[in-house]
Amino acid sequence: MIPEDERRALDDNVELGPTTDVLNELQAVVDEKQQVVQEKTWKINFAGRKIVLRDVVAKICGWITTFNSVGDFAAGLDPVHLALPWAAIKAILSVATADVEQAGQILIGIELVTSLINRCRIYERLYIQVMPDRVPKGDALSELQKAIVLTYRSILSFLATYIEVLDKNTFMRTLGATFDPGKVSVMLADIGRFEERCEITAGNCERTVSSMARQRLDKAQADVQEMLKEQMQQFNTSSQRFWKKLEDDERCKILQWISEIPFETDHYNAVKGRVKGTGQWLLDHEKYSQWRSADSSTTLWLNGIPGAGKTKLSSKVIDDILRLTADEDTNEAFAYFYCNRNRTDHRDPVMVL
Repeated sequence: MIPEDERRALDDNVELGPTTDVLNELQAVVDEKQQVVQEKTWKINFAGRKIVLRDVVAKICGWITTFNSVGDFAAGLDPVHLALPWAAIKAILSVATADVEQAGQILIGIELVTSLINRCRIYERLYIQVMPDRVPKGDALSELQKAIVLTYRSILSFLATYIEVLDKNTFMRTLGATFDPGKVSVMLADIGRFEERCEITAGNCERTVSSMARQRLDKAQADVQEMLKEQMQQFNTSSQRFWKKLEDDERCKILQWISEIPFETDHYNAVKGRVKGTGQWLLDHEKYSQWRSADSSTTLWLNGIPGAGKTKLSSKVIDDILRLTADEDTNEAFAYFYCNRNRTDHRDPVMVL
């Protein structure tokens, strides 16, 4: 299923047991990690974002709880593939380094993997185990099974890579400088492609079932579907965004190097307090229209006393210009900045430029 060296790394360093026992032991290890990251308030920069490790560990705890709840539906069923990835995760976290950057890379990878394990398990419960008689054996079900197997294989390879690095020093020391975050990013991107394949094939199974005019779902099936819906929402708003950020890593680094001031947040705060319709009179004004359509470089000057509403009017103008440059076919770009005499970094000409 996986290369021999990766299989050997798992066999030599991962202790298997009943899934429930493995999850309970893993929960204890994660609780210890949670206490460490809370006490040290660890944060790292990863893929162009600042990530709070306390939040990452909290998500891992949530995925363990979710998997336990799905497992309750399968009393007496404890296939090896259910326990193996969790046991590998336990082994990794038990030995993981105290270095913040390396620990952060491990925790981020583990969080993404645990979320995907849950998703695959739900697909299995929903389409392969809970209703085998209702999903006809054919291309849809076969492709889903293949996609899940490939996803598990990529997850185990990913975990084995962590373990192989740990094992370089007889699995007794923490991670060294040999750990390659670039390789982690590539492997996470590969896992993301398998996740997408699972989602597509699961959708095909659902359409097959719907075409058979399935009238109703029993309570267990409804619960699993609701759980899948919630997980998809979480996954689509975080993990899928994360896959894209891996590709945009260089662009994010450049932008952060240019300026650390959160100019988009400043604009969001200005827009948030703006009543609908406020400032429309400015956009309709003849002088504004002339400035907006001018062929040459001109200046639009809004003058007013403090509290007159210059910031709100400026945010209205910014939204108007952003819509103008939103067309993907245009080569135009737009830059803006909110100056503030009360904030040092917002009044420094160098920071503004």
